[in-house]
Amino acid sequence: PQWAVIVAALAPLLPALLMLRAYATFLNGIDEFQRRIQTDAMLISAAVVGFGSFAYGFLEEWAGFPHLPLIWVFPALIGVWGLAACIVRLRDK
Repeated sequence: PQWAVIVAALAPLLPALLMLRAYATFLNGIDEFQRRIQTDAMLISAAVVGFGSFAYGFLEEWAGFPHLPLIWVFPALIGVWGLAACIVRLRDK
C-alpha cells in the first residue's frame, strides 16, 4: 500500500533527527570558541551549498546542465560544513 511506501521512504529521517539532537547537545556542551567555529562553519556551508544549488538550478533550467537529484544537497551541506570547520579552525589558530 501507498502509506507503507511513504513510511519506508521517510524512515531514514528518524536517525537524521536523532543526529541533529545529538549535535545540539554537543553544541551546548562546548566552549564559546568552539561554538563560534561551528557556527561560522555552518554559515559558510549554508551559503556555499545554498547559493551553489540555487545557481545550479538556473544552469539546469536554462543552460541544459544535467539534473542532479535534491537528495545530494544535505550530504553536500554536511561535507562542506566539515571542510569549512577545518578551514575556520586553521584560520583562527
